[in-house]
Amino acid sequence: MKSAIIDNGVVVNIIAGSVPGSIDITGLDPRPQIGWAYADGEFSAPVEPDPEPVDYGTKITVLSFLNRFTQAERLALRTEAKTNVVVEDFLGLVTAASFIDLTDAQTIAGVGYLESEELIGTGRADEILTDPVTETERYK
Repeated sequence: MKSAIIDNGVVVNIIAGSVPGSIDITGLDPRPQIGWAYADGEFSAPVEPDPEPVDYGTKITVLSFLNRFTQAERLALRTEAKTNVVVEDFLGLVTAASFIDLTDAQTIAGVGYLESEELIGTGRADEILTDPVTETERYK
């Protein structure tokens, strides 16, 4: 026989055997564990809180930055760079960088310019620059 010892509606111990006030949990599936709640004759597993979001900062790899653009946008940029020295310069700076800081004035101005020239859609500059940085983007 397995029994649960309950204190203030929470399983605080599981024992082999029985003691006064314990509740027989033999044969229950799933078997209650320490930390489970007990109320109105029912056991329930603790609710796991949502993990706190991790702040990975604002710096990402060049590849991750370029992948924030769609393939169609990247192709449009490369095509435009053949005749637009501002776009050519921006792409040159991006590819020469060790990393991209999404809050850097040059990055913001460059992506803003791409949107102003309609090389990326309206609102895309904000998406590209403000979407949360993932752990993968820091290393990929």
